[in-house]
Amino acid sequence: MNKLLAFNAKFAAALALAASAALSGCVLDREPLAMATAIAPPDDPEIAHPIVVSQQRATMDVYAARGRLDEREYGRIKEFVASYHSFGSGRIIVAAPSGAGYGQAMADVRKALAAAGIHGVVAMGTYPSNGEGGPIKFLYRRLTAHVTSSCGLWPSDLASAGTTTGWNNAPYENFGCAYQNALAQEVADPRDLMNARSLDPADGSMRMRAVRNVEGGTDPSTTWTVRLTPIGTVGG
Repeated sequence: MNKLLAFNAKFAAALALAASAALSGCVLDREPLAMATAIAPPDDPEIAHPIVVSQQRATMDVYAARGRLDEREYGRIKEFVASYHSFGSGRIIVAAPSGAGYGQAMADVRKALAAAGIHGVVAMGTYPSNGEGGPIKFLYRRLTAHVTSSCGLWPSDLASAGTTTGWNNAPYENFGCAYQNALAQEVADPRDLMNARSLDPADGSMRMRAVRNVEGGTDPSTTWTVRLTPIGTVGG
């Protein structure tokens, strides 16, 4: 009887050990999937690739033709300065390649900046060059919208079928990155991405006209008369 009890105790212990090993094996089998789920990027591109508005460097290269600036480069400088007036701060740094003989071109730059309304916030100098010329570089700091993450990185293989990486059916790392980056580059005022603009006051005259129409039993809506020009009748 004692031998039978001892055998049953050993058998129960072995069975419990086997069950424990089986359960631990199931946990280990689920670990890769759990890890893949944990490191998967968020579904929302605005969270995975957020747009940040901060002070960044704005640069531009201007090329002198025959040692002078032409109308094309004057226009680019004018546009550059307009952006500085809207969102820039600090000094505008202008640097010509050393040893290139750009004295007249730099005089043209001063003239262009003065015509655009820039006077005492300009620092002009040179940058190292091999003497063969190069662009005249402009730089200032401005309020800019940009994506904090780097697009075009592929840390995982989307076509891999030999691992459990893709079992969670989550978005890949670059999902939405190009869209977010394009939106940040295209917006005219970076602050529009952070908050809405204040509303203009209501048009009092239009509001009172509608109220009088309602009081008089008239339809308060506006009736627009559309008159087609000859080109507007094409295809009609």
